[in-house]
Parts: sequence; C-alpha cells; structure tokens
Amino acid sequence: MRNKSNRQLNCNTYHCLKVLLLTIVLIYGCEDTQELKPEDIIEIGSLTVEPDSIEIENTATIISTVVYSGNVRMIGYNWTTTGGRIIGDSASVTFVAPKNPGNYTITLKVTDGMITATKTVLVNVTLGPTVVLE
Repeated sequence: MRNKSNRQLNCNTYHCLKVLLLTIVLIYGCEDTQELKPEDIIEIGSLTVEPDSIEIENTATIISTVVYSGNVRMIGYNWTTTGGRIIGDSASVTFVAPKNPGNYTITLKVTDGMITATKTVLVNVTLGPTVVLE
C-alpha cells in the first residue's frame, strides 16, 4: 500500500512541477513583449539600389531606412520583385538580376502587424557592354 501512495505523490509532484514550469515560461515569455499602439508610426525613409543599373544575372544591394516609433524587433520586411530574385529579409538585401534586360520594380513592404508602409524602386538591367570583334 505504501508503494502506491509514493507513486501517487510522485505523480502529483510531477504535475505540480509541470504547471510551475509552464507558468514560469508564460511569465518570462510575456515579459519581453510590447503592446502595439495605434499611434505608432512606420515609414520607409529611403530605398536605394547600388548600383542602380546592372548587367543581366549580376547583383545589386538594396538598402532601406525605416522610421518606426515602436519596438524595432516587431518589424517584418517583405521584399518582392517583378523579375529576378531577392536574397534576404531584412533592411538590406541582395537583388539578383534576371536573364532578360529591362526595367524591374522592387517593392518593400514593412509591417509590425498593425501598420504597414510600402515603397518601390526601379532597377535597370542591361545586356552589358557590347563586344566588337574585328
């Protein structure tokens, strides 16, 4: 009989420890959050491409400056392009030009979940220098 009672005590102790651990995790996890406020502002100050004209399949660096009045850790960057591809998901990314020359639009959408800012920039993709054979 004593053995069963010890198992019940161990089970209750284990259950209490699980509840205590979950409580600590919840309190610790909530301690670092910041409530989003409707008066927060977010705007993209600049969006630049360096260089602004590149040859097909080459790369350029795209740099954004974002002004945000809230907790900067809450900002998400979403980059899209009409051609080529984007490498990265932060304030500075790499644009890989497509195989076809032309003008391509790159769009940045920045959000904290409540407010959003969007800005676009144009990149000129060229064939490259002309080689003349004599």
